[in-house]
Amino acid sequence: MKIPQLIQYLNNLAGVEGCYVASSDGGILGKEMSSIFDDEILSEVAVNVSNVMETFKAELSACKELHFEMELKRLYVRDLGDSLLLVLVDELDQLANIRVAANVVAKRFDRGGEQASPERTPVQTTTSLFGPRRKKETKPKPAAKDGGGGIWG
Repeated sequence: MKIPQLIQYLNNLAGVEGCYVASSDGGILGKEMSSIFDDEILSEVAVNVSNVMETFKAELSACKELHFEMELKRLYVRDLGDSLLLVLVDELDQLANIRVAANVVAKRFDRGGEQASPERTPVQTTTSLFGPRRKKETKPKPAAKDGGGGIWG
């Protein structure tokens, strides 16, 4: 999944006010945010959050996400390897859905911004492990003996 697709997908979720992908040195790799946030602010936030993330990783190697609560907004951060996904969230009750979606897109994203694995195509098989598949025979159902009226008839 490429960065523009990732950003567009997340921005369509309820509760998301905007998101961007940034390198650990603050370079903006892609964004869709309100115009009140200029690149300088977003870059500074990315550098600071990256430093916090690295501090936690030194102690907790499994640290992949952070959540910051501010007075009116929340910032959800997901590690993408050598870059960060930062999502500005309006509604706290939507944070769980956003986390799930971010984890899904993070698995499809690799460091180059390309899909981590090639598209999977369905495999057509005509036999199973146990030999050729046999068509099930259907037997006709016996006719009702009471004239078909059931208990009321």
